[in-house]
Amino acid sequence: MWDSGAPPDWDPPLTDIIDCLGWVAHGFCAPHFNRVFSWKWLEHGILAEGEVMIGIDEQTALVSRADHQWQVRGRGAVTLIRNDRQPRRYAAGEVVTL
Repeated sequence: MWDSGAPPDWDPPLTDIIDCLGWVAHGFCAPHFNRVFSWKWLEHGILAEGEVMIGIDEQTALVSRADHQWQVRGRGAVTLIRNDRQPRRYAAGEVVTL
């Protein structure tokens, strides 16, 4: 839509939030995070106290390791956003502690 000249006040629909299937306590996954509209979740105040938003780019995965850590795999990155709202990006191959 942006490529075709969307109006500046256009509020794109949000994709569904995934609760991380119980794998990450107080976490929720934001798929397709490399798309601009995923940041709209923060504007809508969806991040509650003590929660972490796990933004996973397209063609990317966050894979559980045996040592209770996670590793980013794929073409994109994973972004963690906590209550301080400061995004921390992890590239493919990097290890993430949740």
